[in-house]
Amino acid sequence: MKNISLSFKVLLIVFSLLSFKPHYTQAKVRGIDSLLYTLVERWADRAYENYAYVRAIKRYETLVRRNFTNEKIYRNLASSYLKLNNAEESIKYTELLVKSGNFVPEDVYNLAYAYMFIGNYDKADEYLNKYKNLVENDTRADRQANIKEKISKFKSLSRFKLQKVEFNSKYSDFGPFYYDDKLYFVSERREDAIVNYEYPWKEAPYLDVYEVDLKGNVSSPNFFKDKVNTKYHDGPICFTKNGDEVFFTRNNSFLKVFPVKGKEKTVSLKIFHSKIVNGVLSSPKELPFNSSDYSCGHPSISADGKKLYFASDMPGGYGGTDIYMVERTDSGWTKPQNLGPEINTEGNEMFPFIHESGILYFTSNGHAGLGGLDIYMATPKGNGFVVINLGSPINSEKDDFSFYIDKDKKFGFFASNRPGGKGDDDIYKFYTLDLGTTLAGNVYDSNTKERLSNATIHLKDEKGNTVALKSDRNNDFVFNIKLDNNYFITAEIDGYKPYSTALSLPASKPASDTIHHDLYLDPLPFWGIFGKVYFKESHEVIPDVKLQVVNQQTNDTLIVLTDSAGEFRVKLEQNTKYNLLFSKEGLFSKRAEYSTENITPGWVNADKFIDLAFEKVELNKRIEIPNIYYDLGKWNIRPDAAVELDKVVQFLKDNPNIKVELGSHTDSRGSSKSNQILSQKRAQSAVDYIVNHGVSRDRITAKGYGETMLKNHCADGVKCSEEEHQQNRRTEIRIVGM
Repeated sequence: MKNISLSFKVLLIVFSLLSFKPHYTQAKVRGIDSLLYTLVERWADRAYENYAYVRAIKRYETLVRRNFTNEKIYRNLASSYLKLNNAEESIKYTELLVKSGNFVPEDVYNLAYAYMFIGNYDKADEYLNKYKNLVENDTRADRQANIKEKISKFKSLSRFKLQKVEFNSKYSDFGPFYYDDKLYFVSERREDAIVNYEYPWKEAPYLDVYEVDLKGNVSSPNFFKDKVNTKYHDGPICFTKNGDEVFFTRNNSFLKVFPVKGKEKTVSLKIFHSKIVNGVLSSPKELPFNSSDYSCGHPSISADGKKLYFASDMPGGYGGTDIYMVERTDSGWTKPQNLGPEINTEGNEMFPFIHESGILYFTSNGHAGLGGLDIYMATPKGNGFVVINLGSPINSEKDDFSFYIDKDKKFGFFASNRPGGKGDDDIYKFYTLDLGTTLAGNVYDSNTKERLSNATIHLKDEKGNTVALKSDRNNDFVFNIKLDNNYFITAEIDGYKPYSTALSLPASKPASDTIHHDLYLDPLPFWGIFGKVYFKESHEVIPDVKLQVVNQQTNDTLIVLTDSAGEFRVKLEQNTKYNLLFSKEGLFSKRAEYSTENITPGWVNADKFIDLAFEKVELNKRIEIPNIYYDLGKWNIRPDAAVELDKVVQFLKDNPNIKVELGSHTDSRGSSKSNQILSQKRAQSAVDYIVNHGVSRDRITAKGYGETMLKNHCADGVKCSEEEHQQNRRTEIRIVGM
């Protein structure tokens, strides 16, 4: 589908370019050769930035053959090949990037996408999982993960029979629209043109609209009326139901001579509109929501002529291109409305087709699919949509797009660049097969309304036949059913009560051939803790902190890491006591106890029983040990002091890589000499206690400071309260080694 991206400017989003100083591998390139290759690289970059991918590939490949390479050259080569649907070459260069470590997350996603394009779903899953670990909140990864498990389901949805058509050319043909026994479509064929203008994307003729009479000579399409076609890109096209208006896509042009560029120095696409009176088109007028700074295209008008659906890369969308809708009112067209995240993804959604039934068909590379672009059906439900992949044979590992189906849903057309076609992109006709009705739905948590994956679902008919499947990462299930049968559906998933119900089916088949039935499962009681760890001073979150959760009775240990937001969440057993240890190299570890005894089921924030603010381990950092008391003039360890020193023992065991000095301080009362001697004996006594309880002597030393480091003004001869003197009588540990 090489032409689709150009026909919509950036329908397939250009790879994100990492800002870096290129690291060249041409160590042996010297002098004039280096200057020449640098110049060729600039020419190649310019071609790439201008979407001239064929030209860019030729220049980049020249540099690769001369061993003049860097991350940008590999990335742009991989991107260019993928734009031209050469997934194998794209994989070769993207893998060089990923294996070298000089990659950005989008490189990993593109590698997964390329492997899907050639049907290698094992590799696609491998890199999708890697991408999920690199990037949060990208719905493409969630929808497409474990794609191999979804393929059998997509292929089982076969409800169509395909037929090749005679009017395809050796070029790209796509964007079919059927009206009044004629099929209108977009093609690169300008074989009889006196002058052939070519667009640089793949060095092929610009796109024009053609029509073919399906009751006449279908092998000879006609060039459509000249008020639509110009020397640049024109199409796809659609008509209103009664045929008195036409909407179509066109390059942003001025007097049909020079395309007008926007802020990004690219030529955008716009939607134009003409009225048809007695078979004559009025002069095309562009719609008011167009812009030179972004593209709008692929129009589809509703049966009542009041709603127009289209694709656009205007700012504020979810990804590369999104699907929007505008309404026609007495005062004109409304502001474009994005159809939302159930339709649009971080990828590209395009080629909307709104059916008379209200069902929206569209093309996407962001939803779960067989590879490349796939075609989807979106049925309105409440304020949103239920989206279903149309499955095989409509969809394949390659690009499948620009779907049209007639009002009775008996036949239709779409385009694909799958193997076996006549040209680049070919148009296929299909007939619908009466395979009954589809039962589809989602599995939800009845309390939170969050979608659940990996539920085991059984559908049992009145004869006792049972079909089982698991809800996938896209959270949906699909069964083929018959309306004259009775069914019983059950669902099971860990942590939830089993679900079962008899299905109540309608008497007649719905317009979409699909019945939606969502399952809401009640969660079982559970206990758990959650929280967010952060630095004490800056309050920045801390990822990858290890939390060890140890069952005090069984000694079973569960280990989790905080995520990139510093958050953790752990489910626990009822009526159980736990030891918790938080640790990360470079931070002081923390320990706490927690019990689920007499605790109400649900999540408990750990900051209710442990301070989740962490401090960095730094040389000479002092930590005061509270409540270390000695009898007057004594240095033996009292029972109350032993309790606090036991905490120091645990602290040192939890932080095995630090060495400390234990310092003892007195107040200023008494002679300096006696205070110095007493503090040293007390410090040594505390150290001996700690060593006797399992800490290596080479990790801790004793230091008596006497009254040399008072914390306040209470020096000799100064009258102070007992509370002020107590501030100076203290025990501290100081970090002296790591």
